[in-house]
Amino acid sequence: MKSTLQRFNSKIEAIAEHKQVPALSCAVQYKGEIIYSKAFGKYGGFNSNPVLPETSLFRIASIAKSITGLALGRMIDKKMLSLEESIFEYLPHYPKNNFDINIKHLATHTSGIRSYKGKELYSTKAFSIEEGLSLFKNDSLLFVPGADYYYSSYNYVLLSAVMQIAAKESFGSFVQREVLDVLQMSQTFEDGTKNTLSKEMKKRTVKMYSKTKNGYKRASRVNNSYKIAAGGYLSTARDVIKLGQAALDQSILKPSTWDEVLTQQFVMARPTYYGLGWQCNQELDEMGYIGHIGQGVGAYTNLFVYPDEELVVSLLINSSVPNLQSELDSAYTNLRRTLKE
Repeated sequence: MKSTLQRFNSKIEAIAEHKQVPALSCAVQYKGEIIYSKAFGKYGGFNSNPVLPETSLFRIASIAKSITGLALGRMIDKKMLSLEESIFEYLPHYPKNNFDINIKHLATHTSGIRSYKGKELYSTKAFSIEEGLSLFKNDSLLFVPGADYYYSSYNYVLLSAVMQIAAKESFGSFVQREVLDVLQMSQTFEDGTKNTLSKEMKKRTVKMYSKTKNGYKRASRVNNSYKIAAGGYLSTARDVIKLGQAALDQSILKPSTWDEVLTQQFVMARPTYYGLGWQCNQELDEMGYIGHIGQGVGAYTNLFVYPDEELVVSLLINSSVPNLQSELDSAYTNLRRTLKE
């Protein structure tokens, strides 16, 4: 085991240093035990302290969708809504565009709603979830709902609007009570405006960067309050592990609901590799996993769960880093192979 982890550490360290990412935090859990927990880099700005996997807060980007998937599952189990229900039952004034959209269309990215355009990703405006719908609700759908797959975070903005109406409380408070508290994810917080973060959390949040051809520069300020369900959480590498362990344990949801969450959809006989907020690539052999990859302003993240090996990998980077996933996949594949030996 020791030599296996040394080899894995060498690969992660090389990615962190040779690729010169500002900061990277990684944790690995195997058969219920944390076997690797290490971070590289410093907070940035005026804070020269090294980052730590237990306490340093990173944006987790689209791993937030996996949290939302579990929150949706909790609502299904409590019979607060059903996947086949029309969103217009909850949002009767949302533009229909001549087509019905159900909750499952949103959760599986098969609604036809477009993705970000222009500078929307970098918006600093403090939209509520309902106000955020104005960015895309009047635009034409890309296809008839259910006819194709198109990944868009706006699906999850609209989904969260429906969920909080069904819950009769804010999306954030429902997720906190029904998912984060239940999984004891005490180091996971909404990535809102400055005013919503305590002084202590601000100190523990790493500075965020964007990659340019000349190196890294501080990332643009963005306000993620309206897209909390899609990519609006801060967390630590160690806390994200708990999310992956829930999938291994099949905890907090009924077995039939887990089947819905972790079953990929097929559109025109083609696999989408996506369930309800979880990427489901189990049949891809060497790189098969359930979990999520995230990329956003000042963030590149991995949550990979390998059920056969009872292995969970969490990796957080404080910058959007293109062309890095193949090296990460190689590190995870080698780790899986050597753990089996």
